[in-house]
Amino acid sequence: MKLYMKSHACFYGLFRRSAMEGVEKLTNYYIAFDNAFIVRQLLKGEFKRSSDGLLVVGKGQSSNPDYISTWQTKPIHYIFPLYDFSKDVIIMIMKSKDILFQEKLILFIKIFIENMKAYKMIIRYWLVRIIKKVGIYDFIKKK
Repeated sequence: MKLYMKSHACFYGLFRRSAMEGVEKLTNYYIAFDNAFIVRQLLKGEFKRSSDGLLVVGKGQSSNPDYISTWQTKPIHYIFPLYDFSKDVIIMIMKSKDILFQEKLILFIKIFIENMKAYKMIIRYWLVRIIKKVGIYDFIKKK
């Protein structure tokens, strides 16, 4: 679980065709879809990491300053920002026979915590937008 939110290089790695089967069963694209994909792959087995890899990163969705507002496509996202990700990952975890009940509970709590972190980012984003609109952003930034 420590890997999934910091593992974008894995998403752009090479995967065997057999490992990719079933990825289409994840729900439509949503924020953290790539992380749900990685969790799915981790549930299938270990990753082989290479120190000789090459990663070329372009500008993704999160490079846009307003990307946080794109997360909120359903009313539930205002309460649980990572709802779609959480739903898919919790279903995968609950179906896994390789994870003990206590571990599933811990993973559920960690997913809840990730939602709260995202919620905090969204609140900060909207506060900054409101402060900029009111015109006191530069005044607050100087202090």
